[in-house]
Amino acid sequence: MKKIFSILFFLLLSNLIKAQIGDSLISKNNFYGDFGDSLALNDSIAQAHYAVVDAYVLHLKKRYRNIPSLAKDLTATFTSPEDKVRAIFRWMTNNISYDCADYHNKNKTLGGGVSYSSTTSKSQITAQWANMYYRYANRVLRKRKGICEGYAILFYELCNQSGINCEIIHGFADQNSKRIGKYKTFHRKFTNHAWDSVELNGNWYDLDATWASGSCDEEVRHFYKGFNAAYYLTSAKKSFADHIQSIKETEKLNRDIGN
Repeated sequence: MKKIFSILFFLLLSNLIKAQIGDSLISKNNFYGDFGDSLALNDSIAQAHYAVVDAYVLHLKKRYRNIPSLAKDLTATFTSPEDKVRAIFRWMTNNISYDCADYHNKNKTLGGGVSYSSTTSKSQITAQWANMYYRYANRVLRKRKGICEGYAILFYELCNQSGINCEIIHGFADQNSKRIGKYKTFHRKFTNHAWDSVELNGNWYDLDATWASGSCDEEVRHFYKGFNAAYYLTSAKKSFADHIQSIKETEKLNRDIGN
């Protein structure tokens, strides 16, 4: 069976890591609840089908060191985009843990940087951004740890390797519904969370591998692994009740990496 980006561009880099600085977490004390209209929860047929994909993915025990190898092993067995997305999502939620130490690291960056001059073309800059993201995602894979943007970027890169249309979403996430309501009235550049959206059968669905993989204690010192299916495949038109996208920051991020 087959197995599977001179001068640092500080201002742009700063914007890109804002989601890391204000990383939003799901609290261990509020792990369960009404998190939105999740297709995975409401469709019993899909649940049964997912069980087959999950069983294959959870059986993979190899210690992967690069994204292409992992993407191949995760998706080569499956033909439908839906199954490939599920395989990537389930592997990540089972194998990537939240990096509590990095959450408290005030000097964290995506790694590397973008250098340019007056002769650097837009396509060259975009390629550098894409390369930086790729290196960062590979680092998360090797450590098997990441904060929210690490999860989102690794998921994006695995989808990219597997022919799945995917976007990284920047926005706000908060389990307090009153604060989420207030976020909708503000237009700030600061974001506190990152997740992903995938295109399946012409429709876009949001998923959050960070919040689906487990929870942290209140001090964010300990991570508790535990799969939460509520953060898988919810219509992007509605998204999750505790998430709200920053359209401006999302478009900017995906434009920078040529997505």
